[in-house]
Amino acid sequence: CRDSDGRSLVWTQTEDELELHVAVPAGTRARALTVSFAGGGLKVTAEGQEAPLVRAAKLYEPIRPDQSTWTVTDMKGAHETGRELVLTLDKVRSAHWPSLCEA
Repeated sequence: CRDSDGRSLVWTQTEDELELHVAVPAGTRARALTVSFAGGGLKVTAEGQEAPLVRAAKLYEPIRPDQSTWTVTDMKGAHETGRELVLTLDKVRSAHWPSLCEA
């Protein structure tokens, strides 16, 4: 899985949740994004952009879309500016995922 610039996605996990961080342009507001958890995949699009910010056709395992959340926050790194989309995905089955997307 990669973002729209071809970079690998940054993610962490527990047995029950997965947290995904995606850089978005400075000034991006949540209402300018569309996040879709459908068909076992994930898609994030931004208003005014043709290519999705994230497209994961098939996640490694199923998630609970109705229990998964997302927010847009300011980045908090010493050398980072801008904003990021933080997605928290609720796993159907408690387990460690070896990868974010199905191979």
